[in-house]
Amino acid sequence: MLIDFHTHAFPDKIAAGALRQLVQNTLPYREIYGEARPHTDATTAGLAASSRAAGLDVSLVLPIATTPKPSPTLNNFAAQVDKLPGLRSFGSVHPMSPGASAEEERIRSLGLRGIKLHPEYQNFDLD
Repeated sequence: MLIDFHTHAFPDKIAAGALRQLVQNTLPYREIYGEARPHTDATTAGLAASSRAAGLDVSLVLPIATTPKPSPTLNNFAAQVDKLPGLRSFGSVHPMSPGASAEEERIRSLGLRGIKLHPEYQNFDLD
């Protein structure tokens, strides 16, 4: 079984803007890693098509809660993605969110198998 364990996708209505922002965020690292070239349009349909074309069995979507405000919309989307053929998703919660523990429990109740933490975007140390 072939699994891409680190992918991103967004709701259709924000995918284009999110993709532009992600590419913009890579510009400071061009000289180190080269120019970022997205392989999809950042939608779930685009990711699923790209994954199939690459011969993958599953792509894991890793959303990121970038602010401490509650993230139920993000995790509701993750739960929808998790049910799509060839895609699975983790949830996300910002560690500094006042409702972090409750959202972690809700993520579990949605059937999601894990959470994405990102110290750089969420401004915390792993230790």
